[in-house]
Amino acid sequence: MSAHTPGPWRVVDGREIVGPPHSDVIVAYLPEQGMETDTPVGRAFNARLIAAAPDLLATLEAVVEFWAGGDVPAEIDAQMRAAIAKARGEA
Repeated sequence: MSAHTPGPWRVVDGREIVGPPHSDVIVAYLPEQGMETDTPVGRAFNARLIAAAPDLLATLEAVVEFWAGGDVPAEIDAQMRAAIAKARGEA
């Protein structure tokens, strides 16, 4: 398991990503200006994507474990493992 602030995370005020539940620990903060997607819609999407990160990682890890030794195409297996390694800071 990766060492990160436990999820689930949630978006507060459209800019702060907070977690774990029942806490006010700011995991990430999206500034109002200076981002490539410097629009309310772009910031909201980025915030939701960041807030979903712990769930996405856990799901991908479960899929890799489920398919271990199975009939998954090598290219997809490599992409999944590379994404997990990137999230864990191992790539």
